[in-house]
Amino acid sequence: RWGDDQPLQIRRTAQGPVLDAKWFRAGKMAKDGEVVVLQNTLDDGDDTTGEIGISLLDAKTFADFKQGLRSYIMPQQNMVFADTTDTIGFVAPARVPVRDAAGNWIGEIPYDELPSASNPKKHYFATANNKIVPDSYPHFITGSWYGFHRIRRIVEMIEDTELHDRRSFSRIQMDTVSDLARTAIPLISASTPQTEGGKELRKILGAWDGNLAADRPEGLIYSTWMRQFTTLLYRDDLGEDFKRFWSPRREFVEGVLAGKYASWCDDTTTAKLETCHQIAGRALDATFEALEAANPQSATGTNWGEVHQANFAHPLLDKTPLSRFFSVRVPVGGDESTVNVAHSSYSSGNFDVLWGPSMRAIYDFSDLNSSLFMHGPGQSGNVMSPHYRDLAESWAVGEFFEIRADWTAVSPPPGSSTLVLRPQ
Repeated sequence: RWGDDQPLQIRRTAQGPVLDAKWFRAGKMAKDGEVVVLQNTLDDGDDTTGEIGISLLDAKTFADFKQGLRSYIMPQQNMVFADTTDTIGFVAPARVPVRDAAGNWIGEIPYDELPSASNPKKHYFATANNKIVPDSYPHFITGSWYGFHRIRRIVEMIEDTELHDRRSFSRIQMDTVSDLARTAIPLISASTPQTEGGKELRKILGAWDGNLAADRPEGLIYSTWMRQFTTLLYRDDLGEDFKRFWSPRREFVEGVLAGKYASWCDDTTTAKLETCHQIAGRALDATFEALEAANPQSATGTNWGEVHQANFAHPLLDKTPLSRFFSVRVPVGGDESTVNVAHSSYSSGNFDVLWGPSMRAIYDFSDLNSSLFMHGPGQSGNVMSPHYRDLAESWAVGEFFEIRADWTAVSPPPGSSTLVLRPQ
């Protein structure tokens, strides 16, 4: 930015662009004299994804909806459908390659064999980037599903209530109870910390319900413990590759907590055989030390939302001194495993939320004018506008607004303003 133009050389093969080692870390994937190439359907010259907007607007039935998605190429999405005749449907459209044993593309999954269903016996569809096909599904889609903790919690809350309304769906969207944390609590309660601070944290988390609420300290205690626990799990085994692979790895960690992968708890740098209870206790001791260093007055006195904040970063000015004027920060609860997802990076050294649910919607098919919406942090991209950041707090606490079809410039909603664009 503000410098001279920089030439960028892009090399291509028949499979796709070469990932330049100057910009991409390929590790040991390429031997001497080889290059790493990215083959992606996004690079196909016949991408027709943009056409679906028109076809979906005309869809009146699930069959229309499914037919309209045939032109969707990339990226694969979970698409859900509902209408006023009580029909619901699900499709996961995309051009998904079929590979041979060597990994070469030899075709694509036929559209009619992609995941799809309508009107299931359970009367609902729920998706959260989870695995959407059974093990018996004949095609390979991906091995990188987001995990099962969020979908497990969503299903639990859907089935706990017989008759849902807008309020109950809002509670589901804003839920910050971690299914993974609830799995960890028994191990933490039975752990063997050696310090008084670690024992204090064991008592706090042992009585906790797994809710990473922004206005409570347990979320920070647990999240710090999880980083310490995974450090003790991986570091001795991965050595110099530890930082590269250090991340929540939620499904694997649950396997450790449940005893399935308990052998990872052993510290391979010692002659003794460590147990998961010992490692969990050491993580509590390290957690108290870290919390005390951050808040010497009260190691357990910092609420989760004080350090766990959604950062609506300005795309150009976030890394400049002007960031505090242009970027918007707001405390939030939850973490990577909660329905109200809030993803932060282990490698960052902090708990800043990098991505989450920017938009929320609840559609009321008995009266579409009563549907509810929210999008943070504000409607305007102009930092001088009062609407640049006025929705951030409402977004964070789960408030909504309506967008009614009967609102017009003649009869606008209370408190609204009208923007008039006149051509010069």
